[in-house]
Amino acid sequence: MSGLAIFQETGDRFGMAECLQTLGSISRFSNEPERAIEYYEDILALRKEIGDQEGFAYSLCMLGVIAFNKGKTEQGRALVQQSYEIFSKIHDENFRGSNLLRLGEFDMMDGNYTQATAYTSEALSIGRRLGSIRLIFNGLYTLASWISSKS
Repeated sequence: MSGLAIFQETGDRFGMAECLQTLGSISRFSNEPERAIEYYEDILALRKEIGDQEGFAYSLCMLGVIAFNKGKTEQGRALVQQSYEIFSKIHDENFRGSNLLRLGEFDMMDGNYTQATAYTSEALSIGRRLGSIRLIFNGLYTLASWISSKS
């Protein structure tokens, strides 16, 4: 019996959402965006039902990334922005910083270098304040990638 089936049988809504989150990530990384979208939409309903704001915001962000990668830039940006606002509201600075990096990447791809740099700088500030090596590394890597692509 699969993990998802066990959570369904026991009525563990949080466990179901976590399993679906994993399946959504696997689908996204396996270049199956339509399947990932289905999982993330199911996750949103579950996360909303159980009151998991962090998980809800994360799933919104993943839907935004998929939309952006499919060329739906405004929809992608709006979903990541909505996710960012939830993370700000619940004071999750780590994911807030990650969303700023994503928004910066979107702006960079759109040629809005000033806004991209502002988002990335803010994410780096959060990373330094939190002592988050991951945020700092990702922010510096992003900036270095942009600089090398301009040369």
